Amino acid sequence: MKPRRDGHLRLPAVGLWLALAFAPAGVAQAGAYIDADETSGVDVITHPLGYTGSGGLLAVSVCIDPAATDAALQEIPVQNAIQTWNDRQPTNRNLFFDEHNDLSPFEIDYESTILHELGHCIGLAHANLASESGLLGTNRDYTRSVVGVDTIFNLNSGTDGIKGSRDDLRGDDVNLHWFRMADNRPFAIDGTVDSSTYSRLLADLPGLDLFAAVGDRKVADKIGHINTEAVMVQGQASDEVQRRLLYDDVATVRYAMSGLDETAGTSDDYDLVLSYSGLTTGCDVVIETNNTFSLAACTFTSTAINSTHHRLTSALISTNDGVNWFFNPDLIAPETSDVGLVVTESADPVFASDSFTFTIELSNTGPDAATGVLTLELPLLASYLGFSSSTLTCDDTAAPTIVCDYIAAPIGTETVDIFMTAPASSTELPLTATIRMEGLDPDLSDNTVEEKTFVADTPGFVPERSYLTLRIGGFEPITLQATGVGVSLSNNGGGGHTLTDITSVWTAKAAPPDPVTNPFTRSFTLTATVLTNLAGTFASGFSTPNPVSPGTICPGGCFGGFERLTGTLHFATPMAVVSAPLSPVGSGGAAGGAVTLTGAPWGTLPVKITGATSTIISIPERGFAKGVPITLVPTINENPVIVTDGFGAPLTTTVVTFTGSNGLLSAGQSGRVSLVTPFRITGSINAPGVAIKTFSFVPEPDIALLLGCGVAGLLLLGRSRIRR
Repeated sequence: MKPRRDGHLRLPAVGLWLALAFAPAGVAQAGAYIDADETSGVDVITHPLGYTGSGGLLAVSVCIDPAATDAALQEIPVQNAIQTWNDRQPTNRNLFFDEHNDLSPFEIDYESTILHELGHCIGLAHANLASESGLLGTNRDYTRSVVGVDTIFNLNSGTDGIKGSRDDLRGDDVNLHWFRMADNRPFAIDGTVDSSTYSRLLADLPGLDLFAAVGDRKVADKIGHINTEAVMVQGQASDEVQRRLLYDDVATVRYAMSGLDETAGTSDDYDLVLSYSGLTTGCDVVIETNNTFSLAACTFTSTAINSTHHRLTSALISTNDGVNWFFNPDLIAPETSDVGLVVTESADPVFASDSFTFTIELSNTGPDAATGVLTLELPLLASYLGFSSSTLTCDDTAAPTIVCDYIAAPIGTETVDIFMTAPASSTELPLTATIRMEGLDPDLSDNTVEEKTFVADTPGFVPERSYLTLRIGGFEPITLQATGVGVSLSNNGGGGHTLTDITSVWTAKAAPPDPVTNPFTRSFTLTATVLTNLAGTFASGFSTPNPVSPGTICPGGCFGGFERLTGTLHFATPMAVVSAPLSPVGSGGAAGGAVTLTGAPWGTLPVKITGATSTIISIPERGFAKGVPITLVPTINENPVIVTDGFGAPLTTTVVTFTGSNGLLSAGQSGRVSLVTPFRITGSINAPGVAIKTFSFVPEPDIALLLGCGVAGLLLLGRSRIRR
């Protein structure tokens, strides 16, 4: 018989009890909170002990009452459960039975139970109706809610017959379950978890969905996720191990961590860290023995921070020593693996109805081997054709969600190619890749990546994937997307191309900054007023003296030409605003006063790129994408470039010069053209600069890059796009 985690009961002056008891099974998705109900309010978010609305580290201590039965045996499972909540690394396939775990047939896993109860004691509720609803049997498996004005639960499992799925007909029941707005899918998570990506309101459901879906085991089986359920679900069987969190468990905690404004990245966000205090009773969450409950329970009290946010004020976990517990004797020794994702596409833009490939590169830089799950959320508007990977085992039965096992992967790179066909009309196609690891990853910033490719339904210039970027010293780049369509690329009949760019393809308007009056502020800001371009023509065989530094631009001839930018750069110094005209950029010469800008024509010459770490850069052939026969090697590590901040303080940046070969011949009116022009700023501010202009065209069967500038265009393709 399968024991069930019981529900919570409202007790006078005490709060809620959440317990585990013996009953049939059920499961859950993106999450609910223990104080949310018709009395306190359906929108209430419950936070752990100690949170008052101020952001930063939120430490919650956990200890074991030394008088508890088997207190010493509890220590390792408790420490493991604490580590799991701290890691917050979700996964699918988190249930292990029979020969796949270390339990005997009649034992209950203590670590799995404590993992669940700790969830309650940091503010999480059951995601399904559970026993606290007063319902019986499998009716408890429906999504967590409260009754509406008709005062009864409306329970209809819809056309699929699965309780807790997205087509349930629930009448006027009020949903309490926070779901992922993009797709209402239980087994995925957004890179940002807050009110912009998750909601409780049924009006925010996607498409034809009728109710918030729950990650019930039957729902999981239906979409191809076997042996999967949320930890915060009422139900634990003998001979069953569940020691890893599901996506909904992590999403619920992270939503609360976005603070009172429910917006991630603001000052009220907190980072929850649980710690083990040993065999004692002087801590935030105490674990004791109490045979009042058939399995285990969390008893707590809470208080309101405001009308929609509460915090716990006490928490006590009670376990029954009459249960045949299995105490895991193996302490988690988290391995450290720095994994990261890079997603590229074979074409961006891609022509309507053409085939293209997303390539996901999953790298592990160690020091240990990595184990985890890679989840891919494919664009819904494109047709999925299949995948290819020589190293990863992937399951695409639930496409557009694909799950790949990343097991004991050594240091190195694994790849998955996703083959798709673009829709017939213009749109943007996003793919999201997420890697969730066991153990520790020192850098989580590259564990979730979204990449988009644009579908163009008209041949020719594609403004949506064409950019003009100015990079000046250590300032944030200024990037404009093309707003016009007056660009044409034609074959000049001599084995090359001619590109014509009309006036005002790129236009941005920004007001100049006000003078900074604080003399102690050692900072600069940079803006551009009416940054745009005059007309220009670029062709092969271009060569001209370099007005920025000694030598010649493209001494052997390259694709380039003259095109003047217009507008003004404004540098806000601590005492005043100084300005420089942009007219020399792309045309040559010098202009300005207190600040002088010296520019050069556009070309595809070798350029200097800062912050380079790779020693060899190349792009192999993959899927539908043709290989690019270019290898660029940083051959010269020059002395650092010294730029002062106006007060004599040096701003140092290491510069690497790339040289290489270009064996690529362009053919046809397609591809991506990248042009580069260097410039420098001198006077009261001294800074090097580079402008990069990228033109994209469709159709793009051969990814024809007119390089020679090498790395600028290469980065655009080989590492997705230059980040703007």
